[in-house]
Amino acid sequence: WIPFHLRPKRMLAVGDPNQLPPTILSRSAADLGLAKSMHERLMQECGNEYFMLDRQYRMNPCISSFPCKQFYDGKVLDGENVARYVPYLFVLMLGSLFEYLTLHISNSSVSYASE
Repeated sequence: WIPFHLRPKRMLAVGDPNQLPPTILSRSAADLGLAKSMHERLMQECGNEYFMLDRQYRMNPCISSFPCKQFYDGKVLDGENVARYVPYLFVLMLGSLFEYLTLHISNSSVSYASE
């Protein structure tokens, strides 16, 4: 909760406007603009100065490439700690122990084979 009625001179808001939006069930709340996150409103509608971080340090590059391209215009780079990861080999169980789908993810491409 931020007491905007106290008219703070400075505020540090840390978050990502591209993450999950608020869940709004009330049409009147949506009409008041509450269907957009506080970060969306502060960054895109109020003209406030902001700085977007440009590194991610948690996801394997094979996984991070999609959200980077889809939501961040390719501007988010992989940190050195994850940039050296090797491609993942995912095995998804489908039904019994003998039926599964193998996904090989490498440099934003996916190939699969049923086993």
